[in-house]
Amino acid sequence: MTSSHSFFQHPVILVRGFQNERDASHPSPSLLQHPALLESGFRGARNVHLSSLSSFDTPTLSSTYTSSNNYHLTHQSQSSYNSLLPHPVLLERSISTSERSISNTYYHSVTQPHSNPHQQFLNRSEETCPPELTGSKRTRWLKAGKKAQLNQELLSKLPNFQWPVEFYGTPIHLHYNTPESVVLFLIQRLQNIKVYVIDTESDKPTKQHPKGLPSLIQVQAIVNQTSSTVLLIEVQHLPYRNTSLFNLIKTLCSLIFSCNNTIMGWGEITEELKSFQHFHLFDHSQIINTFNIQKGFLHQWNQQHPHTVECLQHTSSNLPDISSEDYLICCVNSDDLMDDSSNHDKYNDDHHLCKCPNSNRPYKMKDPMWALQTAIKYSFNEALDKSMTMNTWSCGLDIHLKTWQFFEDQCTRENLISYAMNDLFASTKLFFHFDLSTFSNHFTSFLPSLNLIKQQPSTTFPLYFVLSDSHSTFVPPLITTSSYQIVVKSISGLKWFDAKQRHLSALSLITTPPYASYLTAATKVLFLIGTNSVRLFNTSELLSQVEQFLTILRTNHAQFSNTNNTHMVACFPCRKLSNHFSSYSSLEANISSYNRELIRLSNLLHFNVIDFHVSNHHLGIDNLHIDKPYRNLVSNSITTFFASLPTESPSSSTTKINRRSLEAIKKRNTTRHHKMAQIQKELVISRSIEQPWTLKNVKDFLHKQKIKHAKVPPVRNNKVRLQFNTISDLHQTDEALPIDTFSTENFYRCCFF
Repeated sequence: MTSSHSFFQHPVILVRGFQNERDASHPSPSLLQHPALLESGFRGARNVHLSSLSSFDTPTLSSTYTSSNNYHLTHQSQSSYNSLLPHPVLLERSISTSERSISNTYYHSVTQPHSNPHQQFLNRSEETCPPELTGSKRTRWLKAGKKAQLNQELLSKLPNFQWPVEFYGTPIHLHYNTPESVVLFLIQRLQNIKVYVIDTESDKPTKQHPKGLPSLIQVQAIVNQTSSTVLLIEVQHLPYRNTSLFNLIKTLCSLIFSCNNTIMGWGEITEELKSFQHFHLFDHSQIINTFNIQKGFLHQWNQQHPHTVECLQHTSSNLPDISSEDYLICCVNSDDLMDDSSNHDKYNDDHHLCKCPNSNRPYKMKDPMWALQTAIKYSFNEALDKSMTMNTWSCGLDIHLKTWQFFEDQCTRENLISYAMNDLFASTKLFFHFDLSTFSNHFTSFLPSLNLIKQQPSTTFPLYFVLSDSHSTFVPPLITTSSYQIVVKSISGLKWFDAKQRHLSALSLITTPPYASYLTAATKVLFLIGTNSVRLFNTSELLSQVEQFLTILRTNHAQFSNTNNTHMVACFPCRKLSNHFSSYSSLEANISSYNRELIRLSNLLHFNVIDFHVSNHHLGIDNLHIDKPYRNLVSNSITTFFASLPTESPSSSTTKINRRSLEAIKKRNTTRHHKMAQIQKELVISRSIEQPWTLKNVKDFLHKQKIKHAKVPPVRNNKVRLQFNTISDLHQTDEALPIDTFSTENFYRCCFF
């Protein structure tokens, strides 16, 4: 076969029929085929061209890990507006990265991170405190327990903090195994980005490193409120400083930490970055324009939540320096006065004599340092999980660094990455919640750039999700085009169902993070699962698993009840025998039967079956995986398939600038909330609830079922009450929820265990 021949075929949508097998021994001069529909019956395939390949201007990111985890990149089109993730071009690595290269002088931790660091603190109390602990040691021991317990309580009462995955896509790790081509494109894409949110993580303190080993820098490059790119710089896994890759990463960091950019963070970001100076990634003196979101939040919260009259009266009677004239200034509408922010702030500040309710002023001290978790709780009524804070962040978060030992270690790394990004996004979400006009006398030097990103029209592009077995190992985790994004999750050994290994069971994974989050955000899904299953189960068992899988998927994510949104790839050929299928003929017969019956099932359950044109001659020496020359076959098939689908129009919105005074807004909202609370008290239905259902389980269940409701008050007398805003929502829910919805049997049926 000449080099001009294409190894890649476009996918075929199989409908009501079974495509005759191609003669693998006589491949077509061009294996590149357009998507086609196969009509019912066992006749030959009738190609219905959905679109000419030349009509698409679709960028594809085709990433190939070699034995040294390098990438191979190709590029076809212009960049995406919605994501800063670079589109690929053909670029070769200038150096080999097969050797592990560490650029710092610290020891490299081999300790695996803890999956639940807070667990050991949850039972701490005065009664359980060891008697040998006294003084400050005893205080610290009890304080750690109290923090863990408060975190656990918060998570049980409030919904988890969320930042939509379509706003940022997949994070990009920077370390010694990052392809130079990726860094080059990041440098290009970040040229015009002027606002960044920064956070850092360090290992838990030890005797050798009392302040913790600096391990991670999280960077969010912000285009606007719904578009950004996240970088995770794993500083304990950097390349040698004399390599071209290190110089590229340094160039990228210098671009980010430039004096021309605004660097935001929760706290004093310059202080936080001091411990990272010795990595020589950036010039600390260039970090000039900083925005302390923590300080900004305190300023805005106090303006929006002034001291109550009772508190001011109490304060005036206990502080001799507050005169009657000053007190009058505090009690009148400050919007009607000449601007005197310094005098106004003096009486708007927090202090130890404050008598305001905690919902108004939770801190009773001067210049309090709001915890990020507390700010999220009071601003959005969400719980920001802090249980992973004290951990081994230097472990190597990216699974491609291969510092993990067991699957549980991979799961813990996924949780650490989620934690690190949520810490970053929490600050960003608070910033976008600000009214920047109130900062005119406080943060003037870089308000133009901050206002710019808040006032830009934002566009949200559709997100497509692919869940696959190891056949997608060489497909990049994020593919961005000008019209949509594709998130690809590849899991080696994945099956439709695995009773012994739930982490390899698609039936279990779709109800757990992060896969449930991706499915919630996605508008279309593609499942490339089957090869590992057909070697263990016969066709009838497999179809039962697929049917159960679809039931759970559509119960939790109603958008996939639509035929056009749910797609499955026909099982690839496989010649690796197993105990269940010990001959080639029996295994091939099972695969053929499965594909044929899967198409018939698709007609009954309304989903599409796609053929990626994989033949026996594409298989590698193990008779299971695709051979090296054809590694891009799956990647190209996925991108071509999604490109063939009708384009979804992105939703656009422009941030509305509210010109009401804060006092007017507060008064209006108070009136609205009072009226709505009265309505909600009248619109109530109740259901019996049994163990082990909890209030959080009920809320999660209602969310998954997309049941509109206003509130779920605490359970009383084994009854859970649901409150509603409208009578129509009440009637719909009353019909949708049977009397025994929250029974013990249904709890386990809903996979809450």
